[in-house]
Amino acid sequence: MHLSQRNKTVIVFTVALLAFAVRSQDTKQVYNLIYTTFTDGVPCTRWTNTTSQVGCGTEQGGVMGFLHFLEDLAAINAFASTSQTEKLMVAIPSALFTEAVVSKLESIVVGIILLESPNLPQGYSPQTSAPQQANGSFPWNPTATSMLFRDYKTPIYLLNSTDSALVVEVWIYTE
Repeated sequence: MHLSQRNKTVIVFTVALLAFAVRSQDTKQVYNLIYTTFTDGVPCTRWTNTTSQVGCGTEQGGVMGFLHFLEDLAAINAFASTSQTEKLMVAIPSALFTEAVVSKLESIVVGIILLESPNLPQGYSPQTSAPQQANGSFPWNPTATSMLFRDYKTPIYLLNSTDSALVVEVWIYTE
């Protein structure tokens, strides 16, 4: 069987198109194996007024980094004491979300992911000790952390329990 030049071109183009389609599908599969999109969480947001800003934000387009799961204070301290040259994000149980931990991490990571934890410290309050102090209120909130009124240098995102379990599962699998 003899093929004309036009038929040969059509066959080569068809094979190339099929190869591209397969390659494109493989690329999507690889992307889905590497990246996960979390859509059911709670982001920390930035609030501004004429005199100050509180909360946190991210650069336009978000941030990406290698994710590290830090399960306790010992892991956080070890992580913070090492020299970091890559863009890193950390996932920590929400029970470890304290002023001291955030201060230690925010200058060395591009983001903090809080994993939903059922065991928050009893009486945890991100408010001040006298939330209505401007109205003459006296201090009455002994578990106050004032974290609600801090300006954070890194984005913070709270995942729900399902996504939190997925992060831990993937970390254990890849460790």
